[in-house]
Amino acid sequence: MLTLLALFLLGAPNAVPQQAAQKQPPPAASAYSQGEDYLNKRDYAKALAAYNRAIQLDPKQPEFYMEKCRALAGLQRQAEAVSACSEAIKLRPEYALALRDRGHLEINLGKYPEALADLKKAESLDKTDRGIYYHLGLAYYLTGDFKDAASSFQGCLRDSHQPSELIECAAWLYPSLRRSGQDAMAQQLLDKVQPNWQITGNTVYYFDRLLLFKGAKNESQVAATMKNDGALSQATVGYGLGLWELLGGNQAKAKEYFDKAIASGAKASFGYRASEVELKRMKG
Repeated sequence: MLTLLALFLLGAPNAVPQQAAQKQPPPAASAYSQGEDYLNKRDYAKALAAYNRAIQLDPKQPEFYMEKCRALAGLQRQAEAVSACSEAIKLRPEYALALRDRGHLEINLGKYPEALADLKKAESLDKTDRGIYYHLGLAYYLTGDFKDAASSFQGCLRDSHQPSELIECAAWLYPSLRRSGQDAMAQQLLDKVQPNWQITGNTVYYFDRLLLFKGAKNESQVAATMKNDGALSQATVGYGLGLWELLGGNQAKAKEYFDKAIASGAKASFGYRASEVELKRMKG
């Protein structure tokens, strides 16, 4: 009896670790979770390493490639990020989120037909994601389809809730309406924008664009912010000022601002890509 009792007691301590081990997530899931933590902290290099470990352990999970895509995008490795998103889509062809993010990256790379194809499919799969409408609007805008761009940005506006989200959509919706001959709707949109709104972060440059068109800010006030955040603000503000001059009929001045946006070197920014397109249009 004592021997059996002793063996039982000696064996008992091992029971808890065995049970705990059974509750531990699989190694691939654990690596993925680590990647999520790093991604949230914007430590993209460590996030990428964690996602690569997860993929090595389990290469059949589309979410692993999707998050790898985002880590690579954070590292400004755009082409590699597209490939990672493509792997996610191979595993799940109707993965709206991966199609949206790949479309976004394709815009960054100046691949507008590819972006349109991805974003149209994403929109057919998910009609509630304002990010899909936002990027689809950009793809239409950059290809010169201002009417469809306006429609997409209206979808973006409809599904936005935060002030910064509303401003993002409106900053592109306004010129889309103007350039598709919907001037009355464009004015109605501007009338809703109030100068006392508290907008922070990079979205303030879009807010300034709307205030410039509204007449609540002047050219020199907006131009003074061009260097506030380095290349990104130079591209964003440069395009906004160039657009203002262009729609005002001053092509020469518009070109100067578009050139400044290009000089920023911020190729992954929408201001850079839009300026690039405008300059090509000017050359005919």
